Amino acid sequence: MEGDETQKGIQLQNFWLAVGLSTFASLVFYFSVKPTQQHFDYTARIASAFLDGHLGLRSSPPSWLNEMVPRDGNYYSVFPLGAVLSLIPVALLQKADAIQGFPGHVLAAMIAGLFTMSATAQTSAGASASGNASVTPGQAAAGANTSQSTQTTGTSTNVNDSANARASQSNENKGTEKGSAGSASNSGNSAAGVNGASGALSSGTTLQAELSQIDPSDGDLLSRSSSIFARYREDLSYRPGVSMPQMHSFGVTVVRVRPGHNTDFEEARKIVKMAHEKAGLKDNHSVYQVLSGYPAGTFLIASAYKTIADLESVPEIHGKAYEDAIGEDGQKKLRELASSGTIGAETLIFAVDPKMSFPSKETVAADRDFWAPKAVVAKAASANAAPATKKDVAEKAPVKP
Repeated sequence: MEGDETQKGIQLQNFWLAVGLSTFASLVFYFSVKPTQQHFDYTARIASAFLDGHLGLRSSPPSWLNEMVPRDGNYYSVFPLGAVLSLIPVALLQKADAIQGFPGHVLAAMIAGLFTMSATAQTSAGASASGNASVTPGQAAAGANTSQSTQTTGTSTNVNDSANARASQSNENKGTEKGSAGSASNSGNSAAGVNGASGALSSGTTLQAELSQIDPSDGDLLSRSSSIFARYREDLSYRPGVSMPQMHSFGVTVVRVRPGHNTDFEEARKIVKMAHEKAGLKDNHSVYQVLSGYPAGTFLIASAYKTIADLESVPEIHGKAYEDAIGEDGQKKLRELASSGTIGAETLIFAVDPKMSFPSKETVAADRDFWAPKAVVAKAASANAAPATKKDVAEKAPVKP
């Protein structure tokens, strides 16, 4: 009896520990993570349509929900049925006017708590069996970032995960970055330009000696590396002339176009460009057509930002003015072109790491606080320091016995 009571006491203690940790993880997640992706509410909108007796939307969705599939006047989601059914309770609350909009932030925080509770329960069970187990709430809360991304589209990525993307991308592509920047900037549109840039890189004796010492040390960090050559498409780009040294974050959308449908993609991008020009939007995008390194029919759409936080303003920029500039017919045309001509797309978010970069003197001079913050501090300290006098040196000198 005494053993049973002791066991029940331990179980009750573990239960309240799990509840406390899960609540703590939920609150930490809710107040520390910004809801930057909850406007991509594909499945919530389809769940609401289910309640009205429809399998898809009867009216045109907003322009940022560009993965809806149009057919016979309706718009359907490509996400699994289970994801839609799981949001039926949310749709019911929306119908009852209990909530407004999609509560992605709250749901993600709840998932963080559930992950923590599950991990705590498993750890407690393991500790009872082996007497040697431990867990931290952060291990479970990390999985909630991934869960929050279930509402994002294939053409977007979670800003909160960008730090992880930066770390992994830096490790995988560290070797590639050493020569690709120079080749890309000097290659132009000809193979001769590429060969010239490669030759200049190879002729640098000092540079090659340093690279030969660095490359072996990267062997344990690199899983693979690749090079991509692409042609800049000025006719499809919008406001590309930004100050690159002051741009510290980049969003690159990789678009795969169906064979024989390059003209459909080009037509769609020209519609987007004209709408941007008509609305006078302040964002930027540069379009590149890949020549090698990716399958044929691959395009890159790159946008530069001063900080990753600037990505949060993208939905606001593409608001009513942008939708009015495209018009209903333009939006319908874009969906048709995307449905018929695009295989898929994904967006990668990159953050520049000045410590792992090799900027030119001109780049550093354009934004010294970012590229060389220590040098700025050291220079300021040196300027403020008073010159030492003979008296100062005498006072600091050790006294002989």
